Amino acid sequence: MKRKPARDDVLDLFLPPVSAWFRSALGEPTSPQRLGWRAIASGRNTLIAAPTGSGKSLAAFLAGLDLLWREPTRGRGVRILYVSPLKALNADVHRNLRIPLEGILAEAEASGTPLRALSTAVRSGDTPASERAKILRRPPEILIITPESLHLMLTSQARETLREVSHVVVDEIHALCGDKRGVFLALLLERLEALGSGRPFVRIGLSATQKPLEEVARYLGGARPVEIVDASGRKPMDLRVIWPAGDAGLGPPGSIWPAIEDRVLGLVEEHRSTLVFANNRRTVEKLTARLNELATRDVERQAPGDDPEPVPFRAHHGSLSLDERRTTEEMLKNAELRAVVSTASLELGIDMGEVDLVCQVESPGNVARGLQRVGRSGHLVGGTSRGRLIAKTPADLLESAALARAMLENDIEPLRVPRNCLDVLAQQVVACVAVDRWDVPDLFNLVRRAYPFSDLPAEAFERVLSLVSGRYSTGSIRDLRARVAWDRIHNKLAPLPGTSRLALTGGGTIPDVGHYPVYLGEGGPKLGELDEEFVFERRVGESFMLGNSAWRIDHIDVHKVLVSPAGGSQVVMPFWRGETNPRSMELGRAVGRLTREIADGLDDPGLTQRLEDECRLEAPAARFLVRYVGRQKRLAGVVPDERTILVETFCDPAGETVLAVLSPYGRMHLGLKLALLGRIQDRFGVTASCLHGDDGLLFRLPGMDDPPLDLLDGLDGAEAERLIRRVLPDTALFGLRFRQNAGRALLMPRPDPSKRTPLWLQRLRAKDLLGVVGEFPDHPIVVETFRECLDDDLQMPRLRAFLDAIAAGSIRVEARAAEVASPFASELVFQFTQAYIYEWDEPRRKPEPSATASVDESLLDGLLHSLEAGRALDAQAVGRVENRLRGHGRPPRTADEMAETLRTLGDLAPSDLAGPMEAFAKELEGQGRAARIELPRTAEPSRWILAEERSLYESAFEADDEDALRTIVRRFLRTHALIGLADVLRRYPMAPEAARTLLEEWVESEGVVRVEGDDGPRWAERENLAEVQRLAIARRRQESVAVAPEVFADFVARRQLVHPADRATGVEGVARALEVLQGFAATAEAWEGELLPRRVEGFRPAMLDEALARGGWSWRAEGDGPTVAIVPRDFADGWPAREDAPPSEPERALFDVLSRRGASFAADLARAAGMDLLDLRRVLRTLMRRGLATNDRFDPLRPGAFEVLDVVEGASRGLRRGRSSRRSDFAQPEGRWEAVAAAAEDPEARALAWIDALFGRYGVLARETVGMDPWAPPWAELYPHLARLELRGEIRRGYFVEGLSGVQYATEEAAEGLAALASGAGRDDAEVFLAASDPANLYGSGAPLDVPLLEGGTARLLRSPGNFLVLRGGRPVLILEAYGKRLTGLASASKVELDAALARVLDLASADRRVFKVESYNGQPTLSSPAAGRLAELGFVRDYPAMTYYAAWSPGGI
Repeated sequence: MKRKPARDDVLDLFLPPVSAWFRSALGEPTSPQRLGWRAIASGRNTLIAAPTGSGKSLAAFLAGLDLLWREPTRGRGVRILYVSPLKALNADVHRNLRIPLEGILAEAEASGTPLRALSTAVRSGDTPASERAKILRRPPEILIITPESLHLMLTSQARETLREVSHVVVDEIHALCGDKRGVFLALLLERLEALGSGRPFVRIGLSATQKPLEEVARYLGGARPVEIVDASGRKPMDLRVIWPAGDAGLGPPGSIWPAIEDRVLGLVEEHRSTLVFANNRRTVEKLTARLNELATRDVERQAPGDDPEPVPFRAHHGSLSLDERRTTEEMLKNAELRAVVSTASLELGIDMGEVDLVCQVESPGNVARGLQRVGRSGHLVGGTSRGRLIAKTPADLLESAALARAMLENDIEPLRVPRNCLDVLAQQVVACVAVDRWDVPDLFNLVRRAYPFSDLPAEAFERVLSLVSGRYSTGSIRDLRARVAWDRIHNKLAPLPGTSRLALTGGGTIPDVGHYPVYLGEGGPKLGELDEEFVFERRVGESFMLGNSAWRIDHIDVHKVLVSPAGGSQVVMPFWRGETNPRSMELGRAVGRLTREIADGLDDPGLTQRLEDECRLEAPAARFLVRYVGRQKRLAGVVPDERTILVETFCDPAGETVLAVLSPYGRMHLGLKLALLGRIQDRFGVTASCLHGDDGLLFRLPGMDDPPLDLLDGLDGAEAERLIRRVLPDTALFGLRFRQNAGRALLMPRPDPSKRTPLWLQRLRAKDLLGVVGEFPDHPIVVETFRECLDDDLQMPRLRAFLDAIAAGSIRVEARAAEVASPFASELVFQFTQAYIYEWDEPRRKPEPSATASVDESLLDGLLHSLEAGRALDAQAVGRVENRLRGHGRPPRTADEMAETLRTLGDLAPSDLAGPMEAFAKELEGQGRAARIELPRTAEPSRWILAEERSLYESAFEADDEDALRTIVRRFLRTHALIGLADVLRRYPMAPEAARTLLEEWVESEGVVRVEGDDGPRWAERENLAEVQRLAIARRRQESVAVAPEVFADFVARRQLVHPADRATGVEGVARALEVLQGFAATAEAWEGELLPRRVEGFRPAMLDEALARGGWSWRAEGDGPTVAIVPRDFADGWPAREDAPPSEPERALFDVLSRRGASFAADLARAAGMDLLDLRRVLRTLMRRGLATNDRFDPLRPGAFEVLDVVEGASRGLRRGRSSRRSDFAQPEGRWEAVAAAAEDPEARALAWIDALFGRYGVLARETVGMDPWAPPWAELYPHLARLELRGEIRRGYFVEGLSGVQYATEEAAEGLAALASGAGRDDAEVFLAASDPANLYGSGAPLDVPLLEGGTARLLRSPGNFLVLRGGRPVLILEAYGKRLTGLASASKVELDAALARVLDLASADRRVFKVESYNGQPTLSSPAAGRLAELGFVRDYPAMTYYAAWSPGGI
């Protein structure tokens, strides 16, 4: 009998209905199916590698389906587990699986041999709760799942449904095994096998073309053999590389995008179905919107009755909602769309139907990725993949050409599985222990069976166990507490309460990027996600594009963004950070080789044709590429390639020096950048600004006359690694990886897994955590972060090989110094300009020490200052810290948790035991994990300890081992808020002197603080004491209650003595007024005409002179006005420096005399300086206006003080200066002159001087109140010192006044005064009349509070001379502008209040102002306004359309 051909024999492995259906539906098996079915059917682990569209999925499924139908009855759980990396791919596989299932059942029914129906289900993060419950109740035989959902099932009761799994299919395995998600899955597969009592299941991996396949097979099987089915023959490809600008070149900046858009649109119109790939979401959104505009530009000219056509392009990326993405996929499959613009979200094996063409805009940076994307077209067996690579820049064109050649040669990057990822290991150890108790050796063996951990050292595993069992805990970071209990006596692991929940909510390896979910209205569907930074830059009412629609922002809160359709308003394109695709080193080598071939063949007339043939370049692209490389060679003399590195210097557009290192090696440049930055730092002592890209590095080195062209000389691999290890911890890369690793290791659990955790909050938590765990050099997550950065990100082995090749001469380095950048460097210059446009101009110095440590030091310093000042520790805060450290109120809930309590707290006496603790201790004793010991000569000799610590206590108290004793006492100190010497002696049998010596040693060297008190010294850990202070501060902040703005205005009026009930009298009253006004700058006229008269009853200028003459006060003047401030003589700070011309020689000489002599009369100064008296007074006036000289009287600031100088300077130059002029000058009053004291050298003393003055003036300091003082330092300078004062307990921070923005600080006295005034105590309705520019006025332009208008809104009251207002109870009642010409009555005032306030208009009458006119009231002419009657009563007469007051006609006169 003639034997059937070999290709049909394989179908005989299946049941007749299965083989019959396959022959009738699909015909001949493909190569991966023929080769794979035999291996799977025989029970061997199998890796099938084949191009897209070759039937891999059916090759994996059909053998499993046949096996299930051969079983007579349905199993008790899942039998085939299909794992895929994408939720969308899961749904796709589930849909496609229905075809063979339904077809085979129909075939079996027709043939008279019916088969039972097989149940299938999908389990992913999008599966509804009802479906998940159904899977538990009646498990399907085939379950399609993601790795994250598999983790959830294995870590919960749902794992029982997985005990009977016989086959596991890992689809798109190449997309998993190269990163930590693959490491995660490898451990899950080992956990799954252990769940089945070690009964192995058949592992089937499906991969696109990869190399080396042996590495993928090792990943799939772990320690088990895997048969490789290599059907990865080259799939036919129709490739073209397009330069959209054609022969015209690049053109002006930004002009390439219209050309790209037109070319993409033309390609789409030539094909039925197209996929357009871009490298980031922003480009996808931008390109989609623009293509729709171009495609529908003729639609606007349709007849009005025509139905509008749907948009032909839709966007697809991971930040769009699942429903939106599925809709787009279905529309493309059903030919309802011409094209979809996508990121990598459609790169994997989602069935997109018959896609004719793939367009790739910009190189994807990776050959394997390029093959995967182009393979989305022609996705049928035997189909041809058609791709068009569209370049954006000349460098991108060069890369795309090299990429196309590598794709045609199937020269893909080697895949590498990450090894020994300790963060993933820590997470999975917790997950394993959450559902089972484990012997440590058994768990270690399970971990080592996974290929990524096959060579895991036992020491590293033990460190991970130390991490998850809390051995690295310091007490200050709660996230370092134990996650599992580790019984060191029996070497077993057990769960603690909360372990299971943590394992379930924290599983997975995809980092949380803190994106904002976007919803269509409250309770509406989710539309997608936005980058946190993009949301921070938006405001309610703005519009943005997401997916295929424009949306208007209606609401932004901490957790979500609510939107509504934008209705055609102007929109912005969103952005998402962190979407770079660096060029692989293999592709970089290919780029370098192609560059060298072009440079060497510039004279070859066949070069262009060869590029068209080998690199699939269109003719215009080939010609342009040859010109581009030729221009580089002509201008620079050197073309960087895989064998040549070019180091060149040139000047940027600002004329500063730039150093470029040009190389094609792409991803490797990040590591080279760090090494060279370290070298520049060592050589020049600066941290240079640097940009790295796929084509090299660019350093900006302004101020360097001799740029280091020899930067690579002598730099071998070992030296580079040393430099990188040194600078790496200070890089953003290290911070990013540490944050991600700490999250995976469950060290940063999300407060609420159902809500987003802001990215900025994650960064702060990671920074705090790193500041603590950095103390442990062997901490697994620190070690893992170094490993990941060096091995995975920086590719140190390859960088070492690269630099060693330079050192050996196999890669040469060429140097070039020029004025302009070479063509290859020009693109880097443009990128550099964009990246650093707002950065510093000079290279930055070495970074200061970490801010985290300095914050803790400030906190502790504040606490110690408060103790030195006699302020006791807050007893409530001390108690709260003590309760937390000792676990009071939170007794252990299980014996394992009791063991953890003993490990944390150490020995426990009977008084320490509460609730079930004693029973748990006895249970542990029965297990051999706890022991009872006796410590004689103590208050409570009986103690419970961990059995593993018995030797520690015996060494400390029997063998007098000092190290053991230090360990025990230090733990006692660390687990209490404060301890005294008596506490130690009651606890442990120690001599008093030995205990005191030990505590004092720690004070000197190891972070312990001694706190003096009434009952003697006590000691505390720094971090515990800092927590006490934080809690005390928080409690004080909560005590503050905000008062209304008018209460604060009334409070300030009283504080500044302008309220009638608080005005002062006499010279002592002047001193009180100066006290509250110290440092305030005003004109001399304002001081004597407004500020002091409003505060001192019966003020006369002589009173100010007398106050100054008493010696406690000094003034400083500045400018021609001049502006004057009065301060105590011991005032520590100066005033803002003036940028005048330098002092003249006479000015310097006289200032030196003043500084030496001290206070002196002008005549004495003239003799001492050898100057004419008139000249002396001229110089004195100049020094006074410069703020360098002052007088013990106010006379030099009054009008006419220097009148003789004005007369002399205005007279003829021929007039001789004689005795008469001096006699005229002597007629003026005169005091003693002296130099203005210099400010204190200590910046803190200067800031504190101003803080004291401002608190005296306002009582509450905020940005607005500080800004009212012209000469006060800015808020940003005072804020750190205010924060420090709060830490010391000298002031309070809180929300004291409604309406003031940001942070507010108040003295204790002011806070109490505000509260009392708000309660009504001491308040009255007295009117306060004051100038708008008075510091007691908090209303108006530039002031903290707004003035409400009659018709709503606020009045713009200028704080300028001539403007006044009347307050009543802190409320503005009447505004007077231009010395009463314009009056405004406020809406909050009653008629009685306004009538009373109008009477204060007469306060403007004076000897100098005997007649004044009121022209308007509330914007109306006065005569026709509501105020006319009241003004008439006050003595105003009609002066149409105004009313005028004549003081001479008034009853009292002036």
